[in-house]
Amino acid sequence: MATLGNTSVFRPHRNTKRLRNSLIVLALLLIILGLVLSLQVYGIYQNDLPSFEQLHNIEPRLNTKIYDRNGALLREFYSENRVLTPLREMPEHLRQMLMAVEDQEFYDHWGINLRRLIVVMTGNLLTFDVTRAGASTITQQVARMLFLTTEKTFRRKIAEALTAVKLERTYSKDEILEMYLN
Repeated sequence: MATLGNTSVFRPHRNTKRLRNSLIVLALLLIILGLVLSLQVYGIYQNDLPSFEQLHNIEPRLNTKIYDRNGALLREFYSENRVLTPLREMPEHLRQMLMAVEDQEFYDHWGINLRRLIVVMTGNLLTFDVTRAGASTITQQVARMLFLTTEKTFRRKIAEALTAVKLERTYSKDEILEMYLN
């Protein structure tokens, strides 16, 4: 600091200028990253998500049964031996166990658990390991099983999250839980 008479003049140190410039560059990079991410999300929303019609017409693969004219079962054809069970017929402890293991806050979020997502992303960044436990909710898993692939890409994770939000807007929590368990 230099003084001129009774007044002092503040002269910033070179390191202060360098820090300020670095923060400006970092802020610009974050803005650009945010714009790129927003464009990516918009593109996925426009092109990769199931339509509302597809969401309303979910039909799981069931068995095809062939009966004779007397009603006796002759043969069953299936790629998955599946029988739909309504949620009300499933044991309560099955639902509780599923939520305890997969998504403890299932009834408290809207398809995406932001708190869990931030915890997992922070852990992944700190350990440089993206294979850690996922942040997918039950709704996101239903979205992946019904409409998406299992590829581990950032684009698919965004599509999964957006589809989960659409599912939550279309179905009740109990209907989503029934889909998952079936």
